[in-house]
Amino acid sequence: MKLRPIVKELPPVPVRLKLPGDLHAALTRYAEYYRHEHGAAIDLPDLLMEMVRTFVATDRDFRAWQRNGQNHAGKEKGRRTEEA
Repeated sequence: MKLRPIVKELPPVPVRLKLPGDLHAALTRYAEYYRHEHGAAIDLPDLLMEMVRTFVATDRDFRAWQRNGQNHAGKEKGRRTEEA
């Protein structure tokens, strides 16, 4: 079947953080770039949410880790995990 099971989204979770000034300035410039490219303004929380969503969705190593049962974290590509 081509149709995947419908997955309900989890409820939103509030996240508060402080950004370094230089990162905030870069994100503000990126929002201006977004407006220039798409002809519509975007506020920083929406921009950040979309950037994180895109980053997670396109991280190949993360997706492979998820597919492989999340049991081999830190052991691929020569990475080592600290064992107690």
